Amino acid sequence: MEGSSKLNGVLWTMQRELLGSVAIYLIFGLLKSKLLRILGCILITAFLAWSRFELAYYICFVAGATLFVFRNELRALPSWVGTIALVFGLALGGRPYLMPEPGTFYYEPYVLLGRYYSLIWPVGAFLVVFGVFLSSPAMKVLGSKVGQFLGRISFGVYLIHFTLLHSVMAYLFISVGQIGLVVLSLFVILYVVLVIASAFAFTLLVDEPATRLAGLVKGLVWTHPIERVHYAAPSKV
Repeated sequence: MEGSSKLNGVLWTMQRELLGSVAIYLIFGLLKSKLLRILGCILITAFLAWSRFELAYYICFVAGATLFVFRNELRALPSWVGTIALVFGLALGGRPYLMPEPGTFYYEPYVLLGRYYSLIWPVGAFLVVFGVFLSSPAMKVLGSKVGQFLGRISFGVYLIHFTLLHSVMAYLFISVGQIGLVVLSLFVILYVVLVIASAFAFTLLVDEPATRLAGLVKGLVWTHPIERVHYAAPSKV
């Protein structure tokens, strides 16, 4: 029911991504105006908050949709606003999974927010995306050849890294990885290389062919035109 997998732990997100993506398609396919789309996002957020149905997960779709709707207005903001948002977003994204220790950066938000403390991660993710959208340095890094390559294989990295971590790396660590920092560091480098190589192979053999096939199917069953947006690096202000 929860969409989890014993073989690959990261697959627990697939169910949320499917439901969230269907909701976004419905909103943007049925509601034409910007006001109605935002109203739809607000109503979904209110329902999630009222029902307590995994608010911390599905609120990310609402936040992303809001950024998309207001993308033109956001471009008018100065680049330094994005840099500040990016820094705060990275800080919030580093919150500990369990209760933070008293006196740490995350403890006061934990006390103040109570059960809504779990929203710190989505807020951090929102600020990171918002910050990257506005920050000229971040856009240049992500727009470089290295950034585009990592973006291309990112889905493969997401799917493969957990399995390699719990198989190859676990075996190496238990076998010989505990004998010293140098050996362990070499294994970490090996792990990163294996993840990138495996993700690239997955992208070429599975992800991109499946995406092309999905595009063909979408063209047959979905006649509503999808908005195409071309992003450019924001100007320095």
